Order: sequence, then structure tokens, then C-alpha cells
Amino acid sequence: MKLSEILHEDQLTELNLKHALAGAVLGAAVGAGAVGAAHHQAPTHKVVKQSQPQQEEFRVKKLTKLVLDKYHHNIKPQEAEKVVKLVIKHEKPTFSAEGLLALIGIESSFDKNAKSKLKADPAIGLTQIRPKLNGLNPTDIQGNVENQIKVTAVKMDHLVKRLGNEQDALHAYNVGIKNVLHPDREGAKLNPEYFKRWKSEINRYI
Repeated sequence: MKLSEILHEDQLTELNLKHALAGAVLGAAVGAGAVGAAHHQAPTHKVVKQSQPQQEEFRVKKLTKLVLDKYHHNIKPQEAEKVVKLVIKHEKPTFSAEGLLALIGIESSFDKNAKSKLKADPAIGLTQIRPKLNGLNPTDIQGNVENQIKVTAVKMDHLVKRLGNEQDALHAYNVGIKNVLHPDREGAKLNPEYFKRWKSEINRYI
């Protein structure tokens, strides 16, 4: 495949992702992530399926406690429970609620007011989404915890399907998909410690 063809494919990938993220904010993309997931590598951890209210209640309590054990200085118990319920609501077969909690931990330490130091298009919120980079309106993300979690769940679902595994998807979330697809290109930036930190975090929840 020629380089021009690869770059064109990357541009289409980014365009499709931005459309998906924008759709997530509007509610159109919620629940769409399950399609085609069976054709890709399964996550390295199992997604717990709730068939009874008691099982879901136990899961919420367990995950909330684990969040508060480490991040009680940044989030109140009621807010932690809300976040846990939202990651369960928006988890995908490709990327679990536990995976989302681990991502939130390394991105913001569960500080909903976290904001990066970038002057242009700073990353904001629990999942440190950069709105403009992802084709989103900042006002739809700022202060809206559910939208932050929803668009991140959609983005991770897209990246896992595109790249075939969680590790590459997480690298892409951190440094951008082009850097993962073309690590040898001039100016490419990679962060091998990111996945290690995420793996350490998720081990607390599973």
C-alpha cells in the first residue's frame, strides 16, 4: 500500500471517529459499539453481565469502594457512585466499565474539573477529552460527566475495533492513532508507560 493511500485511510478513520463522537453526544451512537465486536480480539479481562438487579448493585458497590479507596480526596462518595453507574451504562463489549475507570484514574485521578495546560483546545474532565480535536463542542463536554464518559466509551470502542487490541487502542487514545499506525514517521511520539499505568489501575478493579 502506498503512503498516500495509508494517509487517506487515516483521514477517513479520524473523520469516522469524529462523526461517531459527535453522535454519542447527541445520543445517536449509544449502544452502537456492539456491532462487529465478535470479529476482533477479546479484551484481556471479562465484562461482567448483569442478569439480576442484585448482581448490578453488588458490582456498583464494589467498584465505588475501589474508586474511593484511592481517589477519595478528589471525589465524593455520591459522585463516585454516579461515575461507576455511568461507566457501566456506557461500557462496550470491546472496552469494559473497569477499563473506563482505569482510564479515568490515569487521566484525571477522578477530578471532574481537571484541565490540561494546553492553551489551544485543552483536555478537560474525567477522561481528558480534547473537544475540538475530536470534533466536539466544548460546551457539550465541559462539566458534563456523562458526555465525557459516553464519548470516551465510543472512542475506545472505535479504536479497539480499528487497531484490534486494547493496548494499541490505549496508546492511540494517549498519543493519537497516526503515531500508533506509523511509529517510525518523523515526529511520531509514543508513551510506552501509558499502558503499564492503565494495566496497574485496572488490576485493582478485576
